[in-house]
Amino acid sequence: MRIGTSMSTKRLDQACVDEYKIPLIVMMENAVMSALKHLDINLYDMFQKKLSSRIEKYKLEILELEKKCSSLEPLDVRIENAKKSIRKLLDINYNGVDEKVIEEFVEKVIVHKDYFEWKLNFMNETIKLEVDGKSRKDGFLIERTSNSQ
Repeated sequence: MRIGTSMSTKRLDQACVDEYKIPLIVMMENAVMSALKHLDINLYDMFQKKLSSRIEKYKLEILELEKKCSSLEPLDVRIENAKKSIRKLLDINYNGVDEKVIEEFVEKVIVHKDYFEWKLNFMNETIKLEVDGKSRKDGFLIERTSNSQ
């Protein structure tokens, strides 16, 4: 038996068809029959079983993923819920103000009976925060003024 490149095999096949008038289908059948003689049927069966078990495993995984996907809310609903959550996180009236933010941006806080004034470290701004209740999260922004000194 000789082994050739794909190009040399194509040339040899074409020469057999052109010069010896052997139909290509006959040569292909002969090649398959010759290959089958050298095939270890036990090895083939083992490979086939392994392949079949993988296919079944993947089918089960696909079914599980399809179940998970069907239980999810539609994408537009999930996007809207994410937007609401982000708005809440950024809303000073909902969350109050984190201590680190105050330390970084506020120069001083002036306490009045009904509100606080925050003098900012930049842009010469004052923010008034009115208190509505006893919790520090019960405040809401009433005005922002610019001081020109």
